[in-house]
Amino acid sequence: MLHRFRYFIAVVTAFLALGGGCGVASDHAAWAMEETAPEVPSDRFVAAEAFAVGGRIGGHAITAVGYNFEKYFYPLVETVTVAAPIDPWTLGRSADDATLIAMIGGEDRIALPLSAIHRLIAIGKYGDSHADGRSNFAYARSPVDGRLWAIHWTMNAGELNVGAVFAPHPDIDWPAGARLFAPGIAGEESNPRSCNVKVRMACVVRP
Repeated sequence: MLHRFRYFIAVVTAFLALGGGCGVASDHAAWAMEETAPEVPSDRFVAAEAFAVGGRIGGHAITAVGYNFEKYFYPLVETVTVAAPIDPWTLGRSADDATLIAMIGGEDRIALPLSAIHRLIAIGKYGDSHADGRSNFAYARSPVDGRLWAIHWTMNAGELNVGAVFAPHPDIDWPAGARLFAPGIAGEESNPRSCNVKVRMACVVRP
């Protein structure tokens, strides 16, 4: 299992922001991780209303929603009952869906409720989303086709763009510096919870 081979080293946040490597061999992948657990309100969540173009999520106006998102996620209605921990990972180098999904523990482990993604967007930089035009993404399962999709969003100057692309996608790599949000997995050997909360770590994954 990939997660059996994780190692962790502390790095300087500014170094990660520049997309630098970790001084490891080229067959390694570097990540930066910070723990967060955004509060999710108990409520009925209607995706078509929550992500309507012209509406607002937190301090950002929704200026564009992609066709795939409308088709595969607008029909979604969720009943949110509990908050759950979410781990933000900053990619130290480009990576594809298959690598990221395997690293987290598979398709069943990596998916988030769309309502949790909405909440991450709503709290913006306070929930660790990039708010400067850089990519944020998380995986969610569509009620239309039942498959996994990567929900991606960018925020900048008070504007928000949201889209979706099926995953794993054979032709798309997420760029270095992009931020991935995945369910927290406290208690697992694969999760670096021995690190202090809010301390950035670089995680080296051996294939």
